[in-house]
Amino acid sequence: MSLYNQVTGTQQFIDAAEDDRGGLGEFNAAFGNSAEAFLGNRTPGRDGKIQANWKDRLFGHSTDELTEEYYKKRESDIVNDKEIGKYLLDSGNTIDVTDKDSKLLSDAGKYVKAEKARSTLALQGYVVPSKFKTEEQILTEGSRLKKEDPYGAQGTAQYNRGRQQQQDNLQLLQFQNQSADRTAQRRLDNRRMDLQESRDARKGQREMMMMIMAGLKNIGQGFY
Repeated sequence: MSLYNQVTGTQQFIDAAEDDRGGLGEFNAAFGNSAEAFLGNRTPGRDGKIQANWKDRLFGHSTDELTEEYYKKRESDIVNDKEIGKYLLDSGNTIDVTDKDSKLLSDAGKYVKAEKARSTLALQGYVVPSKFKTEEQILTEGSRLKKEDPYGAQGTAQYNRGRQQQQDNLQLLQFQNQSADRTAQRRLDNRRMDLQESRDARKGQREMMMMIMAGLKNIGQGFY
């Protein structure tokens, strides 16, 4: 959709000037002396119009024609303003051509703040419906959603991942403890085997010594 369709109010000034077209004004416009050229940098008075002076009338340009040219130019300026144009494009809102720049810039700033709040909540897992427009409305709804669900969509996922990580860490710790227990048991078993082998070796040595002593005793008795 063209941004010009989002700026309302211009047509009323075009319609008001319709009866003044043609004649001397149109003739002079052909030579570069159009109502637009005569408008210059003038702005509307308190009545919202560009009042035609004697020179304007001399060249056939009326108050309504000058006012029409002003608001047609303003419409173009609004659409091509970087900040206001982006506001119109992003929000899809409509504005009136008679709105002051201060109001339009304020509305644009409020919209940016509101959408920033909406995006921040979205990153936390809370989706605020588009029916909530202002920053205050969005933050209020976000607060309500947080009370209903302390974790939010994304927060719940983070919580679940945290719980899973804790379980994984616990399983790893249990595995490490079991491995350490097995290692300790193997060392104990090996120690027992070493002790048993030492006892067996000493027993064998004693038995061997007893056999030797018995043999020597028998030999000694043979000499008597």
